[in-house]
Amino acid sequence: MSDVIPFSCPRCHGEQFKVAAEIKNLEDFNGAVCTNCGYVMSADDVTKQARDEAVKLAKAAFKRVVK
Repeated sequence: MSDVIPFSCPRCHGEQFKVAAEIKNLEDFNGAVCTNCGYVMSADDVTKQARDEAVKLAKAAFKRVVK
């Protein structure tokens, strides 16, 4: 399993952000600014994307176990 979680801007789907400090956990992404459109990521944006990614990974793992 990878320790990289993909994040994208909810507005433009850009994947590059300007952040105040090095990202070490999900909370560090709060307030990140999309370099493409200027959207400011909120804690809710980060939580939703992390939850969606966790569900996707769990479904994929379940499918491998069931086969």
